[in-house]
Amino acid sequence: MDHVGRTNFRQQNISGGQPVQAGGDAGQLFPGDYAPVEDTFVGSGKLRTSGKAVDIFVDKAGVLFQKITGHYWPVGQLEADGSFRLGMGRSIHHGNIFNDTVFDLPAKKIRGPMGEWFRSLERQWAIQSSEIPFIRHHLTMHGIDGRGVSVAVLERGGKEGPSDEETVVIKDHAKLVRAVIKNPRWGYAPGADTRILLSKPDEPKKIRDSLPGFKQQSLEKIRDFMYLDHLVQFTGNPQAPRIINISNGTSITEIAEMLDSSLAEKNEPGVYAYPELRRAILGPDAKKYSPKQRLERVLAFLDQMLQEPEFQQLFEEYRNVTRQLAEQGTFVVVAAGNNQDRFPPDIRKPPGFGYNFLAQSDWVIPVAAADNNATPGDTRDDRVTPFSSHGNGTRWNPAVTATGERVWLDIYSDRGNNGDFAGTSCATPVVASTLAMMLQVNPALDFQQAKHILQSTATNTAAPIAMEGAGMLNPVWAVWRAAGWV
Repeated sequence: MDHVGRTNFRQQNISGGQPVQAGGDAGQLFPGDYAPVEDTFVGSGKLRTSGKAVDIFVDKAGVLFQKITGHYWPVGQLEADGSFRLGMGRSIHHGNIFNDTVFDLPAKKIRGPMGEWFRSLERQWAIQSSEIPFIRHHLTMHGIDGRGVSVAVLERGGKEGPSDEETVVIKDHAKLVRAVIKNPRWGYAPGADTRILLSKPDEPKKIRDSLPGFKQQSLEKIRDFMYLDHLVQFTGNPQAPRIINISNGTSITEIAEMLDSSLAEKNEPGVYAYPELRRAILGPDAKKYSPKQRLERVLAFLDQMLQEPEFQQLFEEYRNVTRQLAEQGTFVVVAAGNNQDRFPPDIRKPPGFGYNFLAQSDWVIPVAAADNNATPGDTRDDRVTPFSSHGNGTRWNPAVTATGERVWLDIYSDRGNNGDFAGTSCATPVVASTLAMMLQVNPALDFQQAKHILQSTATNTAAPIAMEGAGMLNPVWAVWRAAGWV
């Protein structure tokens, strides 16, 4: 594989009996001859190469070992900056634990001193990648921090109480989204008046074994995830927030995954759990389809189903509500979704298959996610993340793309993470924060003016509009343009 890490690596043959200089206390290592006892390892995890995941052990010198036929073989070396080199036979692989798909040794799962070392490296890398120092220098020094602007973080909620694990996770997500805006040290607009609004939770229901029943169930699910009941309450309400941030939602992808797994489910050998639905969607030749063919038919069916009048009426209702909100001065910012890489690339998919239904309105600001390539303040080398959902390339596309990878918050440790946050869930409040600061310096901005400023000051990286919209958000330029300084 090509080098993807942050530094240049030394190529070294570490197979075939050639010695490896590991450094530290390990000294010279000879494959097959060095068999440490298990209690000398300071970390363990998974290494993924050639499509296979194997257990890997790490000693205090950063040497990677694989256990083969009862012996520990040194197969690679970790460097102090988080990069690694891996040698298998004549093959030498280079990469980095932070941005490489071959190496899967997440710091939060590594035990012992090596895990602490990795976590410190992650922390340093995330902080160095943060856009906040650049933004604070150019905006906060002028007293621009979103003060006086109300922002509502609308999230799916649940019952109160720490024993409800699912609710705790949902609430943590809401707090993370809010922290991107409000965190005193690492938030984008810490002066904004930010509150969390929890809607009712999504209650898992057994899928209905009939086509009309499934369609009705899908309508209910989509409506629920569109927060229509909440949004309607804000229309015509003088107490409505200026900005509503929605960092979740649903798309064809989630419904397809649920439907596909249900059509394959069996109550007992040879007896499918949903025979009527299988016949209605897959037809009489259902048994002949491979899993790939079945998923493709499910996706095609859902794409057609969503064009039916009752679904189009629901989408139009959502667009009317968001239009009313925009016209009264309440701006809705929504996540594009994290579904682009959920299905294998060889699966035939409809355009915009992973694009959030909530992003399909001319009266909201949909946000894609980017990696800032560890160059804060410079959007020219930012790139859309692989997971960020694409629009359909015609009417429904992201408005802009914002940083959604390695955003440092320093509040995430209670969930086993180091303090960073990622996803379009994270990119969306970055845009909401920018809007808050724009409204602080120019409260008279209407929806179309604000959206135009966001897009006209964005950096176009020549990616398709379905991926990045107008380009990479530039918060400083957007706020300065709103203030009339540029």
